[in-house]
Amino acid sequence: MRIIYDQVKAGRPADVAGLLDVVAGLVARGADRVVLGCTELSVVADEAGLLERPELVDSLDVLARCTVLRAGHTLRD
Repeated sequence: MRIIYDQVKAGRPADVAGLLDVVAGLVARGADRVVLGCTELSVVADEAGLLERPELVDSLDVLARCTVLRAGHTLRD
């Protein structure tokens, strides 16, 4: 929440190392995937080049893909 409210929404640089620490802690506790369930976290992860990490799921990307499929279209690469 600190990253979202005290940094991104406040116009300050995001603590990417802090975000990675949270992700690592969740993985250490047994999480296979960590959902970035807030648009601010999706943007931070994208800007930091983290979205290629297999343990991260970008909820914005999933929502967009599901919306396209639900509308009866196919996804492009």
